[in-house]
Amino acid sequence: MIGSIVVVALMTVLSILLISGKALNMVPGYRSLPDKVKKTLDPKKVGRKLGIPMLIVDIVMVIFFLIVFLSDSEKLQGYAVYGMMFLVVVSLAIIDMVNITGKDKK
Repeated sequence: MIGSIVVVALMTVLSILLISGKALNMVPGYRSLPDKVKKTLDPKKVGRKLGIPMLIVDIVMVIFFLIVFLSDSEKLQGYAVYGMMFLVVVSLAIIDMVNITGKDKK
C-alpha cells in the first residue's frame, strides 16, 4: 500500500516538474543535446510535450489505486495492480522515447 502511494506521488511530482520545464535534465534525449541546441529550445514546450502524457498516465494510476483499495473483488484488484505496474513502465518509456525536435524552438 505504501509503495503504491509513493509511486503515484513520485510520478505525479515528476509530471508536474516536466510540465513546468524544470526537470528536463532527467530526460536522456534532452540531456545529451549540445548546449548550443538547448539554448534554441523552449523548455516549457519540451516539458509539456513530455509531461502531459505522463500526467494522463498518473490520473489512470490514481484510478487503479482507488480500485485496489475500494474494490471487494480480488480478481479486479489483481488486474489493477498489474495495470499500475504496466503504467509505470509506460511512463518511463514516454520520457525515454519522446523526440525533441526543432518544433520546440523559442
